[in-house]
Parts: sequence; structure tokens; C-alpha cells
Amino acid sequence: MKYLLLGMGITNQSIARYFVSEGIDFVIYDDKTHRHEINLDDVGIIIKSPGIKNNHFLLQKGKRVIGDLELFYLKNPSKTLITVTGSNGKTTTVKLLKHLIDNIDLGGNIGYPLFDFINSKNDIIIEASSFMLESVRNFRSKYNVILNLFNTHLEYHKSFHNYVNSKLNLIRNARVDDYIIYNYDDLLLRRLINNFQGIKVPFSRLEKVGVHVENKNIIYQNMKIASIDDIKLIGNHNLENVLAAIAVIVNYRGDVSKLSSFTSVKYRLEYKGNLNGLDVYNDSKSTNFKALYNALLSFKNKNILLIAGGKKQNHNFNIFKNINSIRRSYFYGENREIMASFFKNKCEDVITYETLDEVFRNLNTEGCNVLLFSPGSVSFDQFSSYEKRGEYFNEVLNKYRKDYYS
Repeated sequence: MKYLLLGMGITNQSIARYFVSEGIDFVIYDDKTHRHEINLDDVGIIIKSPGIKNNHFLLQKGKRVIGDLELFYLKNPSKTLITVTGSNGKTTTVKLLKHLIDNIDLGGNIGYPLFDFINSKNDIIIEASSFMLESVRNFRSKYNVILNLFNTHLEYHKSFHNYVNSKLNLIRNARVDDYIIYNYDDLLLRRLINNFQGIKVPFSRLEKVGVHVENKNIIYQNMKIASIDDIKLIGNHNLENVLAAIAVIVNYRGDVSKLSSFTSVKYRLEYKGNLNGLDVYNDSKSTNFKALYNALLSFKNKNILLIAGGKKQNHNFNIFKNINSIRRSYFYGENREIMASFFKNKCEDVITYETLDEVFRNLNTEGCNVLLFSPGSVSFDQFSSYEKRGEYFNEVLNKYRKDYYS
């Protein structure tokens, strides 16, 4: 039986290296780099790169289709996995777990391919996207974390129902002694969890259940685990990420005393210093409205200068109806006019430009004390990834800072 690697991003490149090392027969097809006539007669399984759409012509041939997550499990079913998914907060949570747990690997959607760790003896933390989870059938993880469910990636999944089902694939094969750690404050998630078996450990910012907050302490089973003062991350959404990580630690292992030494993750409300009296934050990972909303709530008592925008997608502005902390907004990118038309009623000034360069060339910081770059949109109108977008923001910011102080 031969494998077909469909798409040659870093995920399938890592699998290809593994196949070569093991003498496993495979063929490659990539729409950009390996486009050719292909005979599927001797192909048994197609391994699809995350994000390749399901209407790709090679996926219409009746072949079994899996992704790297399923293959990783099939090749290493005895490895202990800590798998984290959710609409927002995955990367912060897995990086915090890596910080708190010694001698453990970290891979998946975070940019470190799973098959780079296929021969490691360590347990592994996995950041799992909906794209990775949609094709799993046998995959099982000992520790399963679902942070939240929000209406996103619908351009790929076509419906919220499909998106949620992909996320829930994480726990479809959970056994009675596997852990399901979930956000109790997410009402949809709380209801759906009842359909699955496992040791259920809720975490909550609002209620006294599972891992929760009480008198500025983090409590689990009537014991103080940590203090809120130990958390250096900004925002209630990050408090939820911390609670999720602690829910893993208290049932696995780790050193909670290291919590206070964990600071912001790159491009996630990352502090970039002061600019003319404004505290500047780079939140380029904000790829949907929920992430933008969380960022705005983190500075609700400030006068915010917001820079946002990106690729057009399904927009539902209801989430922002109670936001009133924005003093001035600059919108750029493909969806700038759509966003401006809504936010013109939420702040004093709304200005649109095509690019970030134009925004900074015309920046007015008067009356503001926080400059928040939180796009609330995917980056693909102008950038190949949120990382590239975040890098570019830093470049433009540094140029502006140099010109301003020169």
C-alpha cells in the first residue's frame, strides 16, 4: 500500500522525512510544487495537509483520507497525549503547559510538526486545530482540553455545526479514564460535553466548579493551587487559559510555582513598549471577532486607539454591542469599510486606509493611552500568516517610533 501526501507544507514535509527513514512507500502531490498526473490505483491512504479544502479533486476518488494527527496516533498509540483545541487561546495554553511541565514535547498547529517527535520517548502536548481534527477516526488522547467554541472558520467548514463536530472529534473516542477538561462558562460546550464519557474536569472564571477562582485564588477540590497575582497575562480570556492549564497540571504533573514567570506569547497581546505616552500591544493572532472582543475587554478602562482589519469573512458585529472603550479606530485591509461602517457608532473617530503603512503615516494618538493592534480578521488579504502580519506591524511600528523620536 502506498500513501499519497497531499500538500507539502511543513506538516507533510515532516511526514515525508519519517516515511523515507522507515522505507515507507509514498507519492507527493502539491498544487504548487508537485503538480502532475497521478495514478491512485496503488494508493491506499491520502494524508491531507491541514487546510486543504475537501473539494480538492484528489479527495473525490473514494480513497481513505486522514491527517497528521490520526497518523501520529496510529503510529504511536501508547504515547501519552495532552491535546488542546478551541476557537481561541490554544497557543497560549499549550505554551503555558510547556512552561509548567518539564521533559515534554510540544507540537501540532503551533508550527512544530508532530512527526518531528515521532521517535521521542517524551509525552507530548498537541495544539489541535479544527482542520487537524476533522479527519480523525481512531485518534485518542489521555488529556483533552476544549477551551471554547466560537463561530469561526466557516469559509472552510461551511457551517458552525460542521466546525463544532470537528472540534468534538477530539473526545469521540475518549475512554472512561480519559480526562475531558472544558470551559464551564461556555454554555454550548457545557451542554455538549454531556454526550461523551470520561473524567470531566470543568474550569470556570464565573462559577465555583472544578478549577475556579475564589477570593483571588485558583481553587481545585477545596485546595488553593495558585494566586491570581501570579498571572502575568492580560485579560479574562487569558485567565481562562491559565485555569485550563492548571486543570491539566493537577491531574497530570507540573510545577505551578513557575506560573509567575510566564509572560505574554508572541503576537498575543504582546507588549511592545511605550509610544508617545501609549502602551502598544501587538495582537496579530487576533484572527476573529471573539479574539478582538477579548482584547478590547482587556483594556475596558482605557482610551483605546484600535488598528484592525484584514480579509473579508462572515461578520457578526453583535458581540461588540457593549464595547465603549475605543477612542479612535483605524481600519485597513479588504474588510476596512465593513468594519468602519459598524464601529463609527462606537468611537469618536473612524479612519480607513488600505495598508498598515498608510495607517502609521497618518496616525493621530491624541487622547489615547493604549495602541491596540488586534485585527479581528484573518491575514490572507495582505499577508501569508498572522505571524508575517505581526512581524510587519513591528517593522512599521519601529520605523514610526524612529521617525517620531528623531
